[in-house]
Amino acid sequence: MKCKQLVVAGSLLLAAQGAAAEAALDTSKPLVCGATQVVECAAMGECARGAPEAFNLSVLLRIDIASKVVESARAGGEKRKSAIASVTDADGVTVLQGVDGAHAWSGRIDRSTGGMTVVLAADGLGYLVFGTCASL
Repeated sequence: MKCKQLVVAGSLLLAAQGAAAEAALDTSKPLVCGATQVVECAAMGECARGAPEAFNLSVLLRIDIASKVVESARAGGEKRKSAIASVTDADGVTVLQGVDGAHAWSGRIDRSTGGMTVVLAADGLGYLVFGTCASL
């Protein structure tokens, strides 16, 4: 993604955080989500914390629940698509699950705050990603 697009997306996310208390997240529309913090743990228990870029993970996600697809962009510009295999809505939360290559993932989006938590399982590594989502 170009720098200008990242700035616009970041501005949307900050605006969404302020508006989250006023209106619930509309998951019938595509969402833009920004990853802000990552915890990476290896099979032997060593863990590290940092920004998504530090682990070569996606910074921005576009989640289209109706089309069952997640599009992501890494800091270097690499784009990916991942199918959403299942969607569950319960108690103000939307839970998404899918597989991307040999990686399994599961995510939780709080519709009242836009808060996002994603778990990614890779070979010998696990990632816990925190961020915020806004309706487009």
